[in-house]
Amino acid sequence: MQVVTSLKEIRKIYPNDEFVVTIGNFDGIHLGHQMLIERTVKSARTLGAKSAVLTFDPHPRAVLKPDQTLLLLSNRDQKLKMFFDMKIDLTAMLDFSEVRMCTAEAFFRDQICCNIPLRGVVLGYNFRFGKDRGGSIADVRAFSKQYHFDMNIVDPCKRESEVISSSTIRQRATLNDWGAVQEMLGRRYAITGRVVSGDGRGSQIGFPTANLDVEGQYLPASSVWAVWVDVLTESRTERVSGGFDSQWKTEVQKLKGVMNIGMRPTFQTDGKMVAEVHLIGETTAVNEKILNVTLVKKIREEMKFENVEMLIQQINKDVSQAKQILV
Repeated sequence: MQVVTSLKEIRKIYPNDEFVVTIGNFDGIHLGHQMLIERTVKSARTLGAKSAVLTFDPHPRAVLKPDQTLLLLSNRDQKLKMFFDMKIDLTAMLDFSEVRMCTAEAFFRDQICCNIPLRGVVLGYNFRFGKDRGGSIADVRAFSKQYHFDMNIVDPCKRESEVISSSTIRQRATLNDWGAVQEMLGRRYAITGRVVSGDGRGSQIGFPTANLDVEGQYLPASSVWAVWVDVLTESRTERVSGGFDSQWKTEVQKLKGVMNIGMRPTFQTDGKMVAEVHLIGETTAVNEKILNVTLVKKIREEMKFENVEMLIQQINKDVSQAKQILV
């Protein structure tokens, strides 16, 4: 899968190809997003074109409302891995701060139509674009007649009577309704992060942990979970013209683990939120790897213990319980 950060790079990589493109933030890549992507890939194959996702990094809300913290359901690595798995040919990750002032016409005509040989677009029913979200599907339809590309509008995806959206999923997660979250995502919620150096306390007490870089990701409230862990690898080849080729594979799948999400109150008092996972009975080297950690079942709330011995006793209980859950 090719990844670009500027639409001007596309014709250099694909001088003779046309594209079917879908556009959005794709936070969480929930069932509604999956419908868009699947329709894009299918349409591209039918038309003999390449499939492309146009998305934004950072998320537009982080640029437009920097004073409001937005915790994402999927980070950049998780998105790229899922786009790759869904057979997307090209992902364009645009810096939203560079296009935020574009009018709807300037964004679609000057940014998209002038840089991407369009064969078709696949859009959600409520698609808006351009400065102040001034552009609508009606405007895209006008461009389709001028630039001669097909349009495919996807109806809302619903769970019962509720429209599935990233905001709704965040609300359900905040209410600890993880069953609803799973139904709307089409899979259990997972946290993806690169393993970073920790303070080694887990190893000191006999339970080594992999500490994840989860900055900006949505995390459950402080708690301990039984988890499945996949070890991921991205093979990335940088291009002189810009962007890169991104190939993903799962090195090791479904390792059993116990994940602690919280502030480790027995050891620290700085209030920093951490996410660390202990792999049960495993010696797999995961330093600097990318881990995809799927939350299976909550075991307990995070607790502060009077001493390390009490903490060790509880971790042993957590591991035993996780083994019973992860069968």
